[in-house]
Amino acid sequence: MTKTQNQRYHHHHPHRRKNKMRFTSFRWYFAICMLVVHMEIQMQFCTASFVPSLLKLISKSSSPVSTLRLFSSTQSNVDRGSLQEVERAIVRLGRSGKTDDALDLYRRSMRECRHDSAVPGRNKLKLMNLAIDACARARPTRLSTAFEIFFDEVNSGDDVEKRTTMLRPNVFTFGALMSACARARDAEKAIKLLDVMESKYGVKPNAVVFGAAISACERSYSNAMYSTSLELLERACSDPSVSLSPILFNTAMSACARAEKWELAVGLIRDMEMKYNIQPDEISYATVMAACERSNQWKMVLQYADICEQSFRLDGVALSSALHACQQLALADKAISYLERMKYLQKEDVDQRTTNGRKRSGARKPLRGPDEVAYFLTISACSRAGEWRKGLDVLEEMKATGLSRSVKAYSAAIGGCAEAGEWKVALRLLTEMSDQGVKPNVVTYSTAISACAKALSMSDDKEDPFRAAMILFKRMKQDTRTAPNIVSYNAAITACAEGLKIDQAFALFNELTQTKLEPTIVTYGGLMTACERVGDSEKAERLFSIMKENGIVANEIVYGAAISCCRKAEKADKCYSLLKEMLKLDLRPNVATFNTVIRALTNSNDLTKALRILKYMESRDETVSPNQRTYSMIISALALNNMPEEAETLISAMSSKGMNVEVELYTATVRAYETTHKPRLALNLMEKMRRNGYNFYDNPVLDRIFKALVNTLSSP
Repeated sequence: MTKTQNQRYHHHHPHRRKNKMRFTSFRWYFAICMLVVHMEIQMQFCTASFVPSLLKLISKSSSPVSTLRLFSSTQSNVDRGSLQEVERAIVRLGRSGKTDDALDLYRRSMRECRHDSAVPGRNKLKLMNLAIDACARARPTRLSTAFEIFFDEVNSGDDVEKRTTMLRPNVFTFGALMSACARARDAEKAIKLLDVMESKYGVKPNAVVFGAAISACERSYSNAMYSTSLELLERACSDPSVSLSPILFNTAMSACARAEKWELAVGLIRDMEMKYNIQPDEISYATVMAACERSNQWKMVLQYADICEQSFRLDGVALSSALHACQQLALADKAISYLERMKYLQKEDVDQRTTNGRKRSGARKPLRGPDEVAYFLTISACSRAGEWRKGLDVLEEMKATGLSRSVKAYSAAIGGCAEAGEWKVALRLLTEMSDQGVKPNVVTYSTAISACAKALSMSDDKEDPFRAAMILFKRMKQDTRTAPNIVSYNAAITACAEGLKIDQAFALFNELTQTKLEPTIVTYGGLMTACERVGDSEKAERLFSIMKENGIVANEIVYGAAISCCRKAEKADKCYSLLKEMLKLDLRPNVATFNTVIRALTNSNDLTKALRILKYMESRDETVSPNQRTYSMIISALALNNMPEEAETLISAMSSKGMNVEVELYTATVRAYETTHKPRLALNLMEKMRRNGYNFYDNPVLDRIFKALVNTLSSP
């Protein structure tokens, strides 16, 4: 068979190719084993210098059995070179996740070393330390095995033979044991070990041991262990023999981050430099950013990102935290700038946080450039900031980088369309998802329906967006994986409300109650909006009764929509009573709600209640202070009802607050003075107008009134 035919054969028969590879590997392994057996017979021809080379070759293979046999066969010639190769083999096996093989090699090696008095104790101790380290690196961590090895070699008990070879642990021993405790999240055992290592074994803890003990508390399943981490850090800082480094502080700050104690983390990074003269590194700042991120202190996250960039380049973890903060704060341009900086991580020469060569099987690799999460956060930041077009640009860029555009990324982009009411773009993105093989989920459909609802509230077209919303909602119900949840129903009810389809809105409400979904306050808010849009006060009152039966207390949004509904129905007294209910419930109506009630009262000429509301607003804080519209409505009503003195008083109040008094308000008040035969007061008001910069000669109405007033005063 020619070379081309052989390649074609294996291309169409991949399983036979794998079998051939397995057979080839077996032949090599069988040959090595036969070589070892031959060496066991002909050992006198094998020099000591050859053993380490073969040990190194075999320890790199997939199985350490040959290493074990070779070391066993050379027990009478154990030299320093072969021991070093065994040590390296244990390290390689431990770091590659082959813990069982590493421990087998360790046990056989130790068994052979015990029978050779020429092997120094420090070499045996190093073997034990490496075995414990292999247990620490195992996934899951073999903490019990690590301590068994320790006690077996250090505390020999009644075994007389072992007692003579008992090892004395050093600081590296306890460093490996403490690392095992940390990776096993066993803070209690780590603290006990720290207490006995000096008192019982005479070994003083160093910075590595303290760091691992703090890490055990930080990784503990109990967030309350952050206080123990701080105590251990304080203990290390008070020991002059401990060489302080940022690692100790970073680990303690990480414990504070897990416990959402961002203030403590911020305090630690300040103490590092100011109290202990330790310069924070990039991981220090990233850890503080993570602590602030967990506590939703988004501005603090960006503040420490800026501080870090004055001395360091943000790594992938820190950039992810900064992007999350930009998303929450709706900072589109800043998020895009952080995304650009994350692209720099794709360069191989960029430093990322490492373990200085201490590999661990299954450990997470450093972030090399933006991932799906980074793009999602950036798109979401653009959407929340109202920059939906920029969000679409980032989505397109995501495709160009080769990353698969996830359902979360698409949903975030559609969310931006929902904020802007771009329902057609939202539908186009849904179609694009199907073309890309990305299946929309409940969030995607719900957001697209919200886009249709927003479009209905912004335009006079009440048909096309509504029809699209209902089609999407029907599509959701046809697939069990996208069955509508309460958020979906709320979006559909809002679409009905904005589409002036009140009956369909209440039909959806009845449907969701039959599906055993629990209506939320948002549900009732959407229904009340449906009542408000068409001015159906009867359905609004019925909705209040339903809420009362279900034990739901209306919020400001529901009451605000109900008051607006009653105003449209010309029920001013009902508006006033609803406002009083809100105040009794300690709710906080906004200025728009107060103005709606005042508008209803002024339209019905109930100026007494309108002035009462104005007085209440003026007595409250700035959140509900009367605005220009508040005064304008009441002044116009007072002038229309021939109450010019009261109107002029409010005009003066507006001027004192720096509000612009429209010329129409002056005109209406002057007319009221004229109607009530008070020409002198009318002329005084016109003089105020002149002082405020108004030239009433340019206004034909005011010019006519002025001349008539002058003639009236000039007449005998």
